Amino acid sequence: MPLTPSIGLSVLVHLIVLIISGLRRLFRSKKKNRRIAARERRSRSPALVSRFLGMMIPLTISVVIFSGAFKLVELALKNRFSSIHLAQQYIAATRAEESAADASADESPNRSLASLIGPAMTKDVGPLETGTSSFNCLPLFNHFAVEYDWSVVNYLAAKGQPHSLADRQALADQLGVSDYDGSNAKNTELFKALYLESNDENIANINACDLFIANN
Repeated sequence: MPLTPSIGLSVLVHLIVLIISGLRRLFRSKKKNRRIAARERRSRSPALVSRFLGMMIPLTISVVIFSGAFKLVELALKNRFSSIHLAQQYIAATRAEESAADASADESPNRSLASLIGPAMTKDVGPLETGTSSFNCLPLFNHFAVEYDWSVVNYLAAKGQPHSLADRQALADQLGVSDYDGSNAKNTELFKALYLESNDENIANINACDLFIANN
């Protein structure tokens, strides 16, 4: 049966209606899917935030603890190095003082005896058993508060002789000064032995000078 124009038009209208309804359903389903996705995203956001916070809080605490420990170690090292630096400065200062003292001690024997003693070492003590009215009190360094061992050291240095402790011990053995140890008393004893050279007159003079200075 041949198609009439009215039947063909009716079929075309039905097709158009079906296409339009299909498109509407498609758009509706897309909108619905979008709403569902948005709802899921909104419901998922608190979970993501809580998960993020759950990760960040322990990480932040760990960073704070590590930073505090690092600062403590840094302070301890600074204090340690500061103490070492102060100790080094103290040692350096002590060594400098010792070097200065050694240099002063090394220079002192090179000074002349006259500059150390001065003219006041000549004392007039009146008539003595030796028949002299004045004599040189050269050995009595202690009267002018000079170190006792300077007397021996300076006397030897003035004569150009070696004057170390070992040299003085050897001289003491030669001159019969027993148990020489570098002490004040032994230095005075060695000085007298060197200066007097077993001269009885000088021995009397020095003994009289000792008495005079002790009484004045």
